Amino acid sequence: MLCGAVNRVGEFCKRLKGEPIVADDAMKHPSTQEFSRDYLLLNGISAVINSPIHADGELQGVLCIERVGPHSAWTSVQRLFAHAVASLVSQALLQNQLLSVKEELRGANQLRRALFESARDAILISDAHTGNILEANPQAEKLFGRPLQQLLGVQPNDVVHYHGESMDIRDLCKRLARTSGVESVHSEMLARDGKRIPIEIRSEVVQLEQGKKIVQGVFRLLDRDNG
Repeated sequence: MLCGAVNRVGEFCKRLKGEPIVADDAMKHPSTQEFSRDYLLLNGISAVINSPIHADGELQGVLCIERVGPHSAWTSVQRLFAHAVASLVSQALLQNQLLSVKEELRGANQLRRALFESARDAILISDAHTGNILEANPQAEKLFGRPLQQLLGVQPNDVVHYHGESMDIRDLCKRLARTSGVESVHSEMLARDGKRIPIEIRSEVVQLEQGKKIVQGVFRLLDRDNG
């Protein structure tokens, strides 16, 4: 019994409907008899099992097991062997695809992180419901005068004047969550030394899974002449 790929794999793929082709007599089986003259007889093949190889719900190829010599019916053990090998190959292909997807996601996350951390503007990501800060970039740490760990999940005392009102950053994030679409506002921030810093605040509410919302706030320093 020979195990290998045949020259007609593409044509066998078209014939497979999710079930293996089990030809006890390959010369007479309707799915294989047309290959009698230019393949089966040429190679002395009398019986064939073609098992589909699937990955991610799609047919990726065919495992071809061929018997050389007098034809006889495939035993249940031989059929099970073909099915088991095809399943192992399918699992290996799926595992390889999963690894590729993970690598792509890791690369995308690294790029997103690099862009986030190298942004020239201060960026705060906050919970739309509580206003708690979930993420902040280095420019935000510099603007608010606090390291990341002091910004995350706490209520900073930094005051921002927003639409004529004075509020701390967490309350501002909650207010921004009630905006629709992208909003841009010129405002001022009261620094810890008492100075007023003109800033432009751009906010966007992002809908996540399971109804959760986050707010991305971008704080851009303005020249006093243009504030």
